[in-house]
Parts: sequence; structure tokens; C-alpha cells
Amino acid sequence: MKSESLQFPVQWHGRLLMHAGAADIEAAVKGIYLVLGLAQATIAPGQKSSGARYETWQVSAVVPDQATLRRLFAMLEGLPGLKMLL
Repeated sequence: MKSESLQFPVQWHGRLLMHAGAADIEAAVKGIYLVLGLAQATIAPGQKSSGARYETWQVSAVVPDQATLRRLFAMLEGLPGLKMLL
């Protein structure tokens, strides 16, 4: 991702695809937001897969700069039980 193509602050929206039954995802993501100082950030549960093996979470944040965006991605990718970050 090239920083010259993004104008910060940027409103970022993503989805977490998590293994069902993973640790408290909402608290973990809110902790990440707190560490990064992302006050205008949200997390909301999405749908579960038909076999109930996976669940999605909708995440969004106003990110002030490229460095914070990279840290956010790295921290979200480190969540236990993460299958995919979209």
C-alpha cells in the first residue's frame, strides 16, 4: 500500500474472519484500539458461517497516519483464532 495514494486521516473498514469460540475478540480489538489511540473506532459482530465454524466481526477506525495503519494491521493479524483479515 502506497502512502501517497491515501490521504490521512483515513476512515478504514475491515472484517475479521475468526474461528468460532476464539477468545473474547471484542475486548481484544478494543484493547488494540486503546493502545493505538484510536478513539473513533468500532467493532461489531457479523454473521456466522453455516457450519458455525467461523464468525465475522466488522471493524472500523479513523486512522491518523500510515505508521498507525501498519501497526493496526499487524496487531489485528496477531489475534488468536484469526483466519483472515479483509
